[in-house]
Amino acid sequence: MTEAYDLNPMPHRVTIRCPDCGSAAEFEFAEVVRIQLAKDVAFFQKSDAFEYQLFEDSCGGRWHGALFFHGLRGSTFEVIRNLPEGYSPEDWAHSRYLRRSHGYDIGTVTCQGCGCRRKHALTWPADAFFQIDYKGKALWAFDRESTTVLLDYVRSESRKRDSRWKSFLLHIPSHFLTKKAREEVTRKLERVLGAEVSP
Repeated sequence: MTEAYDLNPMPHRVTIRCPDCGSAAEFEFAEVVRIQLAKDVAFFQKSDAFEYQLFEDSCGGRWHGALFFHGLRGSTFEVIRNLPEGYSPEDWAHSRYLRRSHGYDIGTVTCQGCGCRRKHALTWPADAFFQIDYKGKALWAFDRESTTVLLDYVRSESRKRDSRWKSFLLHIPSHFLTKKAREEVTRKLERVLGAEVSP
């Protein structure tokens, strides 16, 4: 059973289990930019660098969007060329805030282990690589850094929260933070951290 805690905001990149080989892989969310002029739609529909989609907002209004899948075709913005006037490759850059430009769980998975590189629909937290089970409930983290912070937090008596991951740590269910759980949860987190670097 997975717990749906602190899903929003999520980092732009998370570590997942590779869908091909099961080792640690990076998932990076795609970014979408609204196509402002009808005359520009054809460019994005034909472009190899983008995926065109017709989106619908919460009020039922439709709008044209150009999705860019980071890392899918080599270095990030090198593949974006000859854009129509009014657009810049940086329009598809990730925000400095941990927020996506859309609500879809789509992006690119890249695995150094087997060479997998393709579009992927994220199922979170089921896809999370840094995930353990304790008494029938799943505890997960976004990546190696957040797992290390989580491990320190679980082991700590003071429960001092790392400022970067404060929101994440605030939502950790108390099930994993009891004195009784500490030893087993710590051991399992250490094991999953070691599994990422194992050959």
